[in-house]
Amino acid sequence: MRRVFDSKFATALATITAVFLFFVTNASAKSYTFDELKALPHSYAKDYYISRYLSNATEDELQKLRWHITNFSGNIKKKYEKLSKTTLEDICGVEFATMDHECQKMNLTAKNIRALSFESAAKLKESFRYDENLYRFIIGVREKNPAAYFVKTANTDGYFRYAKNLPNDEEFLGFSLPSSFAFKLVKDARFDSFLNTLMVAKERRKFAERFLTFEPSRFSTKSAFWLGVLAVTKEKRAVANKFFRHAAKSSSVFERDNALFWAYLTSGKRDDLKAVAKSENPNIYAIYAREKLGDKRKFNIVHFTSTKKKKNDGFVVGDPFSLVRAQAAFSRADVEGKRAILARFDTRETIGEYSYFAERLGGGKFYFSTPYIELLNGKNVERKALIYALMRQESRFATGAVSPSYALGAMQFMPFLSRDMGKQLGLKDFDEDDVTKPEISLKFANAHLDYLEKFLFNPVLIAYAYNGGIGFTKRMLLSGDLFSPSAFGGRLTRFEPFLSMELVPYEESRTYAKKVLANYVIYLNFLGAKTTSERFLKALMQPKSSDSWRKAQQAKSALR
Repeated sequence: MRRVFDSKFATALATITAVFLFFVTNASAKSYTFDELKALPHSYAKDYYISRYLSNATEDELQKLRWHITNFSGNIKKKYEKLSKTTLEDICGVEFATMDHECQKMNLTAKNIRALSFESAAKLKESFRYDENLYRFIIGVREKNPAAYFVKTANTDGYFRYAKNLPNDEEFLGFSLPSSFAFKLVKDARFDSFLNTLMVAKERRKFAERFLTFEPSRFSTKSAFWLGVLAVTKEKRAVANKFFRHAAKSSSVFERDNALFWAYLTSGKRDDLKAVAKSENPNIYAIYAREKLGDKRKFNIVHFTSTKKKKNDGFVVGDPFSLVRAQAAFSRADVEGKRAILARFDTRETIGEYSYFAERLGGGKFYFSTPYIELLNGKNVERKALIYALMRQESRFATGAVSPSYALGAMQFMPFLSRDMGKQLGLKDFDEDDVTKPEISLKFANAHLDYLEKFLFNPVLIAYAYNGGIGFTKRMLLSGDLFSPSAFGGRLTRFEPFLSMELVPYEESRTYAKKVLANYVIYLNFLGAKTTSERFLKALMQPKSSDSWRKAQQAKSALR
């Protein structure tokens, strides 16, 4: 057995060495030629550099580069189609009625269908007779009461299409649904998304109440959780509890713990809180539960560091393609090969990358490392903890990380923000992809957090702003609908701030902030500032100590 192990290990090392030697000659560049771009591995990083190159591409190069784009959506799709003159408007024109069949299919919205004359609508309907779903959708949209038509014809596809097209049509959403049709909606894979659109807008939640009379077992765990939250807002604790217990069957540990915690909030039973505390996942619910119970058990957290001075021989820190190739090698390798790759990252320079790959190796360990902490000398413990809490959530410490939306580096700065900050900080010869360099990434993070902390004083709110934007965060707080003692008429304060945290409009920001808070508490304690999650959770409901905007509002009110 020992000989087999050594053979595999040697083979793995040889492979990894070759990969790393390749890294040395392919460090990140400010720009790439067309031929260089074609040779790069398919990845979000390649998409990012293609996006930068497109404006200078020839017509022939544009056509060829299309097939090198991994994620053809969002900004790169818009940019490509504008440059190649292949936008829907270029291809199809702007008049829906005069478009050819394929163009009409791509533009088949309720708004376009309703705008047609009787003759044009009849022609459109006939052209889609071969596709029953679209045919009936066109008929339904033209009806005086589309919902009644979709219910009468048992057409769930048409119902969901219409709801997605016109999510604020109250007459449509308010139409009474017979149980048989409602059951069909619930079984459809699109129901989770549909319910989410109802719940994130206060004025639409009433249309979801009809589903509270159904057995929780009829729903997916995601929908069951939403309905549990809805029942809480309607002060139906027993109903909510049933939905949360079903939601707790989720295969996601985080979602399971979230639902179990709500089962505790709606039951008040200590045993339910104990169930949350048993979780080995260091999420905010498990942390809070252990705090409340005085449970001193430790999570399996690793604060990895390295004493090795030797620079990693090949991997280029901050180079997106070094990371891409390492990811590919890691995913292909067997367990021993993965360990060989991991061993190459055991250096001071690559603490972040070691942590990134070590967590993917499994074993139930959670890495809360502090790479490049020397770059934060002079910063207080709170700032260090906040930067690492964000970094862990943004990139898992990977300096060369590139997201689908082209956020770059360990702190995931968007190119437009990087360019703006480079100018503000007066950096000479700065290029937006320099933000993948740790020293630049952390410099920008500190500057950005200095700005955010002028307005926000709580890590949860800072996380919302870092992820969703400061404008989004300001609007949410000033609406008075969330994180306010007067929200829900002051009737549901016993569930706060957890209820407000579930109703944050942006799903990504909603989950992101919960995870950043857990990270922040863990890092504060590791760095010597002993604290609890409850401290920050309670502060969320105290406007004057959580943000400047509501603090100013309260000051003005006091003067009246």
